[in-house]
Amino acid sequence: MANYLKFDIYDLELTEVKCNSDLRRLLVGMSNRSILVVEDIDCSIELQQREDGEKRARSSSLPMLLVILSNR
Repeated sequence: MANYLKFDIYDLELTEVKCNSDLRRLLVGMSNRSILVVEDIDCSIELQQREDGEKRARSSSLPMLLVILSNR
């Protein structure tokens, strides 16, 4: 599909994004005619650790991803 439309393909692995500013910088650098493949989107939400009941959260968030994409 990307070949046919002559779009670039970007593969974004959210586990490698450490903060929202990094996420914004990566997405702003994409060309307008592109397809974004988002991996590990389920790892970007707050998770409950079973062993100790402690929560861990990533500093980059799914809501921030949606805000950045909607403004493009």
